[in-house]
Amino acid sequence: MFDGLISDFERHANVELRKPLNHLRKNAAIVNNPDFENGIVNIQLGERLSPAEAEAVKMFKRPTVVENIEELSYAEQCKRRGNQQKTSEYFCTDNVLSDSNVCERSFSRARHFMHYLRAHMAPESLELLLFFYCNKDLWNYAAIIDEAIAWEAQNNAAAAAAAAAAAAATAAHVAEENNEDDDENL
Repeated sequence: MFDGLISDFERHANVELRKPLNHLRKNAAIVNNPDFENGIVNIQLGERLSPAEAEAVKMFKRPTVVENIEELSYAEQCKRRGNQQKTSEYFCTDNVLSDSNVCERSFSRARHFMHYLRAHMAPESLELLLFFYCNKDLWNYAAIIDEAIAWEAQNNAAAAAAAAAAAAATAAHVAEENNEDDDENL
């Protein structure tokens, strides 16, 4: 996701916003062990590991089991050949935590935002505060603020129009039912 963000942001239409996001790159100076992190990503993507990455993630490697297939019955041999699914030579790494300081800092910032005085804050509000904090270097660009305000106004206008249409449809339906009731009472 960071790679996509970097490529999109560096090709942004607004020239003032084009700047390198070096702190998000795979080989950023803030990453403690790039070989480990890139190795974990490559395991999860099913890609080939470099020798340095393989060395860094060797603790996740499955033990190799050598099996003499000729000792199995013919049925077992056929069954094994039919089930030759490609399995990773590494254990599942889906829950391996990142070693990046950027993540750690954002978690610490979230803890500061979500203290006991704000215990009932909605998750969306916390997300918005963290987003603004992490992107505070963009606050100087009036174009972004203007775009955000215009987007918000457009969404509010669309929501208001939809609500008005729904209210009008409901009022017409209620009026129709009242007319039918009046006709039945006559």
